[in-house]
Amino acid sequence: MGVQEQTGYLFINKSKDGINIYFLFMGNDLPGCCTRDQDVPDREALKLYSQIL
Repeated sequence: MGVQEQTGYLFINKSKDGINIYFLFMGNDLPGCCTRDQDVPDREALKLYSQIL
């Protein structure tokens, strides 16, 4: 068994209630690890990163 490297985008949503961070993985659904929220306003891609699973 090898190590799987997962790449995705890190988004941030800034609002008056605080800051919410979303992890969007490309082509993968990881329950508990990422949130697919297409309705988040004013989000910015902070960086492209890799997470070792």
